[in-house]
Amino acid sequence: MFCKVEFVIQKIRKILGFNDLELELKMTFLQFKRKVLTEQRHVFDDKVNAFLSDLSSEFAKRGNQLRAGDTYYRAQIGCGSRPWYQENAYVDDIPVPYSEERMRPRTALASEGRVNPKGISYLYIASTEETALAEVRPWLKQEISLAQFRLRQDLKVIDLTSNQISHKEVLKLKYPWKIGKESLIIDKLTREQSLALAWYELNEAFSQPITNSDDTAAYAPTQIIAELIKSKGYDGLMFESSVAQGKNLVLFDPYQAEFIDCCLREIVEVKYKFKIVENQYTVC
Repeated sequence: MFCKVEFVIQKIRKILGFNDLELELKMTFLQFKRKVLTEQRHVFDDKVNAFLSDLSSEFAKRGNQLRAGDTYYRAQIGCGSRPWYQENAYVDDIPVPYSEERMRPRTALASEGRVNPKGISYLYIASTEETALAEVRPWLKQEISLAQFRLRQDLKVIDLTSNQISHKEVLKLKYPWKIGKESLIIDKLTREQSLALAWYELNEAFSQPITNSDDTAAYAPTQIIAELIKSKGYDGLMFESSVAQGKNLVLFDPYQAEFIDCCLREIVEVKYKFKIVENQYTVC
């Protein structure tokens, strides 16, 4: 029965000329991403401008006030060293945490990130030690420098995790089919539904882990959204971590957070969970 329904859906989609993105009333983040990556990068058409305007109209609903004194963490793989002497005789070099200078982003020398363009330094920090450590994806027994930062003042940020719809609701919006006993109806999304889906996709895009093999051009869509947030007077943005339970915070001004201290951590366990997917096969 399921296969027959799927066949009917595909048939109707082909006849009507629809695809998953075109079923939506307004531009989604995925459409915006495709537009920026393949057509326009700096000067946008009316549809893209309307999408950005729709997003910014919801900033007030998704703003979050962070309090002065709140503590966040930043991790970097590796550590420094200093000589160890015993009775005035050099024995060995011992590991020490990186300095404050090393734990802060390099001014004007920043590489491309999901939030910052090349050459513009932002401070990436996390809400918990575990999240900061997980974000650098360390190996077993690897030494990590873990710095603690404290907010100098109250800050206003956009929280991409607030007012989020559930994954189940996302599936309903991305595949808006109503299957009845006698008919199959295709619904368009309302403006509110499209925006809810866009904010969900935005959080996922910012949360996606960065790897050395990434094409840095792929960062352009999230960098544009970050610039939009910055232009509206916000101090940064917050989004979910995809590798831990906490949140990530990016501050547009790295010195709005005060460096407190830095310590060493050694990774003693790395654990992965998985699930079996249905489309496995066996070679006979």
